[in-house]
Amino acid sequence: MNPASRFLNQFGLKLVNYPKTIGLLTLSLVLLLAAGILQIQVVGSVGNIFNPQSKYVIEFEQFIDQFGALEREIIIVIEADDILSETMRNEISNLHLELEFLDEVSSVISIASLRDSPNATPNMGQIIADDNFAKYGADTIQQKLYEHPLAQHRLISEDGKKTVMLLGLKPHDDLDSTLGEINQKARQLAAQEIKSGKYYFSGFLAVSAEIVTAILQDQIFFVVAGAILGLIFGYIFFRHFTLIMATAIPSMLSIFLVLGAMGWLGIGVNVMTNVVPTIIMVIAFADAMHMVDAMRYRLERGETAQQAVLYALKVVGPACVFTSATTSVAFLSLTFANTPIVAEFGQAASVGTFLALIASVGLSCLIVLGLNRIVPVKPKPSAKYRNGIVHHKMSVFSGFMARLAIGHAKKIVSIGFIILIGATYLHLQNAPEYRYSENLPDDNPASYAIDVIDKDLGGIDSFYFVLSRKDGAAIDFDNEIVDTILARFDQMIADEPMFTSVASISQLRHWLAKDEQNLPSINSILDTLPAAYTSRFVAKGRDKMIISAFTPDLGAATLKPFLRDVRQRGENIIKNHTEYRFLLTGLAAMSAEESHAMIGELNNGLLIAMVIIILFMGIVFRSSFYAFASILPNLMPIVAGGALLYFMADGLQFTTIIALTIAFGIAVDDSVHFLYQYRQNRKQHNAAISIEKTLTRIGPVLMATTFMLSAGLGLMFFSNLPQMSLFGMTVIFILNVALLADIAILPSIFYMKDKHKSKTS
Repeated sequence: MNPASRFLNQFGLKLVNYPKTIGLLTLSLVLLLAAGILQIQVVGSVGNIFNPQSKYVIEFEQFIDQFGALEREIIIVIEADDILSETMRNEISNLHLELEFLDEVSSVISIASLRDSPNATPNMGQIIADDNFAKYGADTIQQKLYEHPLAQHRLISEDGKKTVMLLGLKPHDDLDSTLGEINQKARQLAAQEIKSGKYYFSGFLAVSAEIVTAILQDQIFFVVAGAILGLIFGYIFFRHFTLIMATAIPSMLSIFLVLGAMGWLGIGVNVMTNVVPTIIMVIAFADAMHMVDAMRYRLERGETAQQAVLYALKVVGPACVFTSATTSVAFLSLTFANTPIVAEFGQAASVGTFLALIASVGLSCLIVLGLNRIVPVKPKPSAKYRNGIVHHKMSVFSGFMARLAIGHAKKIVSIGFIILIGATYLHLQNAPEYRYSENLPDDNPASYAIDVIDKDLGGIDSFYFVLSRKDGAAIDFDNEIVDTILARFDQMIADEPMFTSVASISQLRHWLAKDEQNLPSINSILDTLPAAYTSRFVAKGRDKMIISAFTPDLGAATLKPFLRDVRQRGENIIKNHTEYRFLLTGLAAMSAEESHAMIGELNNGLLIAMVIIILFMGIVFRSSFYAFASILPNLMPIVAGGALLYFMADGLQFTTIIALTIAFGIAVDDSVHFLYQYRQNRKQHNAAISIEKTLTRIGPVLMATTFMLSAGLGLMFFSNLPQMSLFGMTVIFILNVALLADIAILPSIFYMKDKHKSKTS
């Protein structure tokens, strides 16, 4: 007897002899863990998605320390039939003024704040002043705004129907704690002032706030819908109050248990851990289904609740322990990731899997012991469909699959290998891809704003060319070398068609100049213009200067080779000026570089998890063949999932890699249950009878749990976050392919091996 079986036997004896004591201990544990929900935090930022020790992440964080107002702006997109109409000008000017009074705002740039060059002839002063429209006309004013060097091509669209306001925020130790407050204040002011047009919020902080809202809505929906699903599936499969409660309550409680554990462990709910409670709920339900089905099997034959509990713990309990162990291995493989958000996901899911085991095995037995006294399960010796029509139909189908596996074993295994080869080829064609905007809720104002900015307002992705001295000293802006370097960088960026907008100190110099022969010095610009403007080009200590360039939201697959080329051209510019260095950074640049490394790391983690789990199965069943036989039926669903992503998704994204890892950890559970039951039957019967008995006994439960898992994960289709929908679709597809593999391919493999070893009953 293995250690798990011995422990469960001892636990079962304690449980049936001291149900009240164990019940009180369980209740205390549940309350203690659930109290952790009060400690949990919702995090909308995905800035911690990459390895904090990476070169590109460190460069980006150092950039944020000095130029945080640039990358973390709140962007307000305003639409109207005519942005430059008198009504809209007044509304935008009023909103601009009100926003400047917010404590958290350090600067506001909009068409209301732009002035003509002091050396322009004639000089307009404030560009959108009422008098200017009569003097110069709307077309001239619009062109002045469109080409203004503070935000070239970004402040007004060419058709004059869209504009943006850029809100820079003051430094804050914990922006997430005030995100909602900042956005709410700005939104209230926008609603108060903008009456003749429409407005939409975007930018890093606004997006984070939208994600927080979506996560909170998802959690409420998942909890309520998950509870309802548990009751519905329990009723369909069992049709008895005691058995329904023994299945549904553990799965419902597991949601609160894992959320509480996350709270105590300091793991926040973010775009990835958002899905953990749903995954744990369906895992708990699947194990509870196996346990309750075994208990019903004995109760309907006239045995007592105590006997049924001991039987379930003896026959099904060890398999539940093994499946939890294999699933935990898959989750634990993610905890070694260098990316914090992935590691936290792995930690939360592995702890949740352990809690789901306790809930499904322990609570289901306690509930049957308690409720069976009040609403007993009556024996059904003469019922035509002892376990209900649904169970009967599943049993019939399972018997059919058993006969199919026995009669066509070689053909089934051959088809499995063909599918494996074809799906593997398609899976390997998936290229890594990542976009920050893909984390946004569907049909969201922030998503719409990004589309508008990409199309008409210079592009949403920002790239910063940062020039500094290697010794960290202040830059001598009077040095001709600096002028030469800046001019060459400006020309390089201007010649690159992928950049749709650019802003640099050189542009500002030319804009301020009386003529091209009398350019003002950079030092004079820094001394005379407000810091809110100059800080967009030069650091406060004058040790760094930046050129900002913008593109539409292109994605990592496009950006990575492009950035490699741009970096090389930048290095060529300064290679003869060894005292200077430059870096190219920004959220999009960092994401493009790091997403490839991160997805590669997750791919390696998946491979390691698969090897460990397969080896673990060989150790558990003390058979190298059991491990070998598990490879095809468990590898095929994973590469089939990759093939699905080839057709359905835009590359291999970090959520889909995690989905493959999780799906493998869950899908292998069906193999464990089949192997455990088959080994028991094989001790008494030949291969054919063992396969038929195994599939007719556990086949219906495997199908029911897969359907429940699919329904539970199907809740993600209703998520406000598109990545959750893709995650759910991927896992559901893999689980259903895995079910077919475990009731067709796995029995065929064992029949081919064991058919000559005849054992009679």
